[in-house]
Amino acid sequence: MISERIGGLTAKRGVIKEKEFQQKVKTKKVLIDVKVISEIFEFFVSRAPKESAVLLRGKIEGNYLVIKDIHKCEESYGSETEITIKPSEFSKADKNDGLYVVGNAHSHPGLTVFMSIVDIKNQARFQKIFPDYVSMVMDPLHKEGISFKFYRVEGSKAKEIGFDYLVRVEDV
Repeated sequence: MISERIGGLTAKRGVIKEKEFQQKVKTKKVLIDVKVISEIFEFFVSRAPKESAVLLRGKIEGNYLVIKDIHKCEESYGSETEITIKPSEFSKADKNDGLYVVGNAHSHPGLTVFMSIVDIKNQARFQKIFPDYVSMVMDPLHKEGISFKFYRVEGSKAKEIGFDYLVRVEDV
């Protein structure tokens, strides 16, 4: 506890250590709309063999981080091995509809699914702002078909996060 004087009053402030903050993650699993997966896949294939990215839009519901929409980062161009998301893409992703940027997805066309050292560093920075933030990596050109995984960073390592599919009744 830290005490500080503000205009003759003493205010007590709590201190949260970095390790405690990282334990503030509310969600244990990702729930992703199947239509969103299709949109991501189509966007990534359209830009292959270059890497591309989307921002994942959703919200926390119980223990799930629910992903219901995306923002395609159409102004962020990548090479065969990297992509940089322009900061302006985050502003464009805000549609005032109750959904928020809860993560990002980027492609590794033909490279398999993994978190590179750069991916891990970027993910760790986002998690300092929003501990529930996830990173999805997809290989849209995988020899065995579409392949993707969700990750968070714990310590300095990428940890795979489990996910379920959200299917609407009208889709079944």
